[in-house]
Amino acid sequence: MKKSNKVIITTLLEQRIRQLLADQPSPPPGASSDEGVGAALNTFEHLARVHALLTYQIICLYDGDIRLRHIAETQIPTLNSWLRQLIWSAQSSAAHGPETFISSLVTPPDQQNPLMKANTAENNDGVEHVTLAGPLLSQEDTAWYAWLFAETIRRTWLVASSVQTIYLTLQVRWAPCPGGLPFTTRKDVFEARSSFAWVAHCEGHKQGTDFVRRHGHRLFEEKRPEDIDEFTVRLLEISYGLERIERWKFGK
Repeated sequence: MKKSNKVIITTLLEQRIRQLLADQPSPPPGASSDEGVGAALNTFEHLARVHALLTYQIICLYDGDIRLRHIAETQIPTLNSWLRQLIWSAQSSAAHGPETFISSLVTPPDQQNPLMKANTAENNDGVEHVTLAGPLLSQEDTAWYAWLFAETIRRTWLVASSVQTIYLTLQVRWAPCPGGLPFTTRKDVFEARSSFAWVAHCEGHKQGTDFVRRHGHRLFEEKRPEDIDEFTVRLLEISYGLERIERWKFGK
């Protein structure tokens, strides 16, 4: 890359990061940062801003440019805070049911009662009124979308935590444990083309290998590589090393 191009790209990255941070809402007076800002955004907006900052973090932390690396290092606490707010928002909305949980994902922000279809009719005075006719999505579709949304959030958290933990380990040879979130490992549920196929693949779910939080070593004992999705394989490579994954693939 030409030096002149490098300067332009570096400047753009700095500007985009500053703009992203400046666009965030401030917590109301008296509210904690996590809860105040957490309530100001819906879950999809939380996820979107985490994706944006995570992308900039990956570029800047591992680019090799001293200035970019410094900028990214100063935003490690910010990304950690946004991750906490994302999980808080997801848990809060999920507590009200799957329809509420996925509402920010499947509908425009200005639409009310997003998962309900409405009938429009006129009364005796010729005035139109709207009545809710029932759910827009079937129960299977709602459950499928909720799982996909939740899995996206979980995997985003895992990637962001891994990126920063690996960087700190390379830099100072240790990093604080960020904790863990469970995630789905089975390939077939991700390859489902419909909610019906997804439900069928979910039958016979086995806790501990199909849905993992800790004890990932059980996958080597109870699963074959062809049963596991690509994301899980890459996480296992990070955790256990490439050689062990190769031995697993060849049955050694």
